[in-house]
Amino acid sequence: MRNFSIAHTYAFSSRLLNQAEVGFHRTEAPTIQQELFKWSDVGVNAPTGEDVFPEILVNGSMTLGGNGQGLNIIQKHLTFQDSLTYIRGRHTFRFGGGVTRSHLDLSNFHFLSGAVFLSWADFLLGLPGAPVASGGNGTAFSNVFQSVDLPGLLDRSWQLKDRNAFAQDDIRLSSSLTLNIGLRYERLENLGDKLGRNSGFDVTLANPNPPAAGSVQGYVVSKNLPIAVPSGVKQLDNTYGILGVHQNNFGPRFGFAWHMPKSFLRFTDRMVVRGGYGMYFTRATGQPFIQLATSPPFALLRSVASTANAAATFANPFGPNLTFPQFPTYSPTTLRTVTFIDQNYRPPVTQQFGLNIQTDLGHSFVLELGYVGTRGTHQIQNHSLNQALLASPSNPIRGQTTNTVANIGLRVPIQGFTAPGLNDVDSSASSWYHGLDASLTKRLSKRLQLLAAYTFAHAYSTTGRSTAAGGTSGVNGNQNDPRANYGRSEFDREHRFVFSYVYQLPGTHNSNAFVKGLLNGWSLAGVTTIQSGAPLTLTGTNSRNVFGITGDRAQLAPGCTYADLATSGSVQSRRTGYFNRVCISGLTATGGTASWPVIGNDGLATNFGNSGVGIVFGPGQNNSDIAIIKRTPLHL
Repeated sequence: MRNFSIAHTYAFSSRLLNQAEVGFHRTEAPTIQQELFKWSDVGVNAPTGEDVFPEILVNGSMTLGGNGQGLNIIQKHLTFQDSLTYIRGRHTFRFGGGVTRSHLDLSNFHFLSGAVFLSWADFLLGLPGAPVASGGNGTAFSNVFQSVDLPGLLDRSWQLKDRNAFAQDDIRLSSSLTLNIGLRYERLENLGDKLGRNSGFDVTLANPNPPAAGSVQGYVVSKNLPIAVPSGVKQLDNTYGILGVHQNNFGPRFGFAWHMPKSFLRFTDRMVVRGGYGMYFTRATGQPFIQLATSPPFALLRSVASTANAAATFANPFGPNLTFPQFPTYSPTTLRTVTFIDQNYRPPVTQQFGLNIQTDLGHSFVLELGYVGTRGTHQIQNHSLNQALLASPSNPIRGQTTNTVANIGLRVPIQGFTAPGLNDVDSSASSWYHGLDASLTKRLSKRLQLLAAYTFAHAYSTTGRSTAAGGTSGVNGNQNDPRANYGRSEFDREHRFVFSYVYQLPGTHNSNAFVKGLLNGWSLAGVTTIQSGAPLTLTGTNSRNVFGITGDRAQLAPGCTYADLATSGSVQSRRTGYFNRVCISGLTATGGTASWPVIGNDGLATNFGNSGVGIVFGPGQNNSDIAIIKRTPLHL
């Protein structure tokens, strides 16, 4: 890690002040490795770059290797910021701006490559699925049931330039009222890749009915792609791999502070009312973009199983060496999956607002009551755009008028991709937070300092989880209906109480230095936190879902409500029965298998579960930490 910064402050006069700062920050994350052995150590021929980080799994028995990866990230940030403060009459003006140039190099990225065996016999044989006479095991299945690897050109050289500017006026309208009005400009540039490897997929350009020979329509590449652009692939006029919309953003600010006069209400001369509103824009974390390094055309995650993997042997479990870039075609017979950043991706927006009253109670006590709210729009989520549609005689889909498990692939919007296989990381989620806060603070006096704070709050989102800047976790259930995924966020805590304190124990005035050193300087400190449990969503694998989305929420049994789901008693007494099993369709008090309502014409295909998001709560928390502190001065 290397850092340096230079700050400069110059006062032109008592009314004009300039502050400037230049900083450089460099961080290098070393390669993370957990390499127990290589494929070549056990006689396996692995494609170029796949020899390291092997994983061998024998179903129900053991896993060797795995959980390892190589990754080296170097981040460099050069920042310049300048501001000017000018005081004129009742106004204090502040102007400023800056620029940050960032460079992110991703190199030596390796992911695990693995082989799955269903039994020890398969592991020991390692033969292909072929007649015995030709060296096979005499079946249609290889002893290597599944092979997984990730060949590709995974290095990246991302860069961006962020800019900002602001103007603010603090207006002292009277001795008791101050207004703050401001506007901030943020340019949050998308990540461009110097190597030309930013790419994506645009479902609006994809061929919903691809020919048998396959199609590459929908693939999107940046303007500096290092090869000629194949026919059917769209080339952008930037290096982002997406359209790059909404990089320029404006966020207003407003605030006020009012010291209430005694004449307004009785005993109000010790009260201050504060409020404010602001709009903020957030850069997404790098996680979604790093995920794109594994997508076509510069990488291909291969997972081949069952009869499709019949040619695999223990000596050659993986497919052939591949050259990149390549654009895998999709056709009516393929089952492709791809993860991509939405072409209209934009920075998440957060609006924050609040109002509070603070009053001095005397004797070093301060009481504060307030409301805090947050509204999030254009938040990040990952959901599939290929959820199967419902067919009917009046609305046939590719000739299908019924809905069965077997014809899911014919009812998807874009054929050639699985129903959950078009994973779109977009900025269409929403979130809400409302909180009422109360705190009592005692400033240090008479050897005692304390803070007691209570919050009553609720957080909601259309994904059931944090949506601010993002990971790539998908949503369960219906991918096309935000209302179906609306509920309490995973970090919601309805009640939260925190009590912290420091008490300096009385000492002695004994003149003996040893006695004073032993008995003086002792303090007792502690923090107690009591809070409600986090909301939980009951999920399961709906393997026969008529829409092709197997990750689903539970189906409530007839007659059960959310209130019936939770059992009563202490957490200890409910360790093996925290939820009422009979309220989940298909389960009994002692066993059973979760089930969903059948709506398919084949008598098998099922609907989505009817339970909501965050409908039950985990155990509350009650934590207390106490510390005894001794301070002894050293006289050198």
